[in-house]
Amino acid sequence: MRLLLFCIFYGLIAITGCGLIYGQRVNQYQLEVGGLASSSQTPFWLRANQYGTVPLENPALRLNAGLRSDYQPFDSTGHRPKTDWGYGLNIVANLGATNQFLIPEAYVKGRLGAFEFYAGRRKEIVGLVDTLLTTGAYAWSGNALPIPKIQIALPNFTPIPFTKGVVSLMGAFAHGWFENSDRLVTGSYLHQSYLYGRIGKPSWKFRLYAGFNHEVIWAGYSSYLGPVVAVNGQLPSAIRYYPAVVFGTQGADYLADKNLTSFEDNRIGNHLGSIDLATDIDINNWNIFVYRQFLYDDGSLFYGTNIQDGLNGLRVKSRQAPTGSNFFLRQITFEYLFTGSQGEMCLL
Repeated sequence: MRLLLFCIFYGLIAITGCGLIYGQRVNQYQLEVGGLASSSQTPFWLRANQYGTVPLENPALRLNAGLRSDYQPFDSTGHRPKTDWGYGLNIVANLGATNQFLIPEAYVKGRLGAFEFYAGRRKEIVGLVDTLLTTGAYAWSGNALPIPKIQIALPNFTPIPFTKGVVSLMGAFAHGWFENSDRLVTGSYLHQSYLYGRIGKPSWKFRLYAGFNHEVIWAGYSSYLGPVVAVNGQLPSAIRYYPAVVFGTQGADYLADKNLTSFEDNRIGNHLGSIDLATDIDINNWNIFVYRQFLYDDGSLFYGTNIQDGLNGLRVKSRQAPTGSNFFLRQITFEYLFTGSQGEMCLL
């Protein structure tokens, strides 16, 4: 067994402005300075869910600066403007064994009622999963720089009219651009959509959740792609193929369309994601959240041949605020990820 000696020194300066009066914007300013040093590579759990900003090689000096402006808060009567806007900027510099200048966040956002639009890079968690101690949702990783996107969304569970708040939905529809540097395939796009439903009011002690997310990598060019996969190195990128990307429809007529090959006869692009189920229960001063993410990639989930694969989670969280200086347990999370089945056969 290899002995790992690890040392981390960390300094933090944080300035936060918070508007508590109706009409006053919430502004946050952050500056972090720290360093990493170890006898080997940076430990995995210091890099996990850091959106690709913590270097693998060290020693390294780190500078992390952030500026964001959030939506105006609710006033004392529970109201706030129906329209609002905000922005975020995060810059990370790593100096040492690895020299990097990264911009993990740079976005502007706007809100119209329950709907939100944003453009740029933004750190996100997609899926029914614990957001604090999780190893990460399966389909949308927190281990890489966010992809630049434009997105329209219902960012929070919003009651459906005429259901008296019993049924709520949240979801998003987005288009993104993959980076081109150091890539064999350039000019690729991301299509992302997700929809989650909740049965149960926030005041109820028991709530059920279900939904899915759909991620598609499509389009692009590479001189390495042969004629079976692409036409002169070009994958289908035109807007007329977009409905097939969004809906995952089969049967592209590659015999009539000279821009397609038999490789696209099944579906245009690489489709993957997860189908999620969850429930949460309030018991006295605790909230119990149980979730399961079923993985899909090659169609085997549809035929029930990879039901074993998925992310399983249990979160137990205190509903009480910390009191005094006594020991306080805020949250415990258990997760188990299994990907050993991968379907008994490749169907697509």
